[in-house]
Amino acid sequence: MGNKIQLTKIIFISVFTIIAIGVEFAYRHPLFDKSVDIAISIQNTFDFSIGFFQIYTWIGVIDAYFYIPLVFLLFPISYSYTFFITSMLSTHFCNYAKLIYGEGRPYLLTDKEEFLKTKAEKGYGNPSGHSFQSTIIFLGLSQILIDYFKLGKINCAILYAISAFLIYLINFSRVILGVHSINQVIFGDCLGFILYFIIYKIFQPHLKEPIIFFEKFVKAKFHIINTIFLVISFIYVIVGANICDKQNDYQELKTKVIERLGINEDGQLTILTPNSIAKCLNIMAYIGANCGISILVQYTKTRLGSKFDKLNNYNRNTEKPWYICLLIRALALLISYLPYLAIIFRPKGLNVYVYYIVFNALPMFLLGFVIFGPNIILILSFKFGNKDINIIDTLIDSEYNLGIGDDEEKLE
Repeated sequence: MGNKIQLTKIIFISVFTIIAIGVEFAYRHPLFDKSVDIAISIQNTFDFSIGFFQIYTWIGVIDAYFYIPLVFLLFPISYSYTFFITSMLSTHFCNYAKLIYGEGRPYLLTDKEEFLKTKAEKGYGNPSGHSFQSTIIFLGLSQILIDYFKLGKINCAILYAISAFLIYLINFSRVILGVHSINQVIFGDCLGFILYFIIYKIFQPHLKEPIIFFEKFVKAKFHIINTIFLVISFIYVIVGANICDKQNDYQELKTKVIERLGINEDGQLTILTPNSIAKCLNIMAYIGANCGISILVQYTKTRLGSKFDKLNNYNRNTEKPWYICLLIRALALLISYLPYLAIIFRPKGLNVYVYYIVFNALPMFLLGFVIFGPNIILILSFKFGNKDINIIDTLIDSEYNLGIGDDEEKLE
């Protein structure tokens, strides 16, 4: 029965993907032209609303500053890890798609340049990153709340309705601000839904028992796959930068951006292709999270016994007051964001690839590693205040002994 349900889910998402791509190719141009007319009409008629939507549209991209820490503070590691990687991968895959498309934004590709009363944005436009990320973030948050609190159908429907409304407002803001077209936001929504459905509905890593969730991080094949993923990403970054930089349409868009934004050639790191490629290095946060959890699992096995249920959700499985656990996790978050100071104080005139690796890839890796890895704060939280953590219970130790038997057999 379970296999049939999974097969049905896979068929559904495959058909949905084909339809989404088909609609994008079939209706791209008419929707794009319509978007410019809508933006001009609304900006001229409801000029007072532009300020509100400029602020609201920011909500679609603040996951790294608000949503990820919020989930990490309040939910088990398996839940926060799932939310973390979906947020990172949404940016990663979205910018891959942008580079493949190489499609500019409405205000760059229309002759009606006077219509844009809002701040011009850099980078390629298809798919919309705000739409992609807001879809995966709001649907992901809803799914986490539903699964964690085991909500009923009515509450599920309410949560999904709220999420859909928030996503719609993000989409609407992108169109009326003139920085994305209707087809770009729809395509971003579709890609976000595909990623959400694959992770939260098919793989569902956050719902696995602690032993099953943590077991994958000590398997060699898991890290081999991650290494291949990393190598391909870096190759794509280097090759993509050189290929796109030599294309005529890229040069034309680059000239328009320079003229429109009033910047000079020294600002090329933030124009179009390089801007998108740098964001592709979000994959390093995913790699860092996996490396961090792997080491933490090994530490827990050898030093603390195999009590992975405590490791997964030590907000609940601890004798400490809940606010102490929140403070511990908050301190871990604070430490994890310190590498971003390097971006603020970076020297100027660096080689472009040194810039990408040192001031984009490395901080992203440390972000994932420190949040989910063997940071001293997390280790100390187990060492002190949990009197039973060092008592190896025979039953628990046998149930949570990694690498022995089949997953289902270990849980029975």
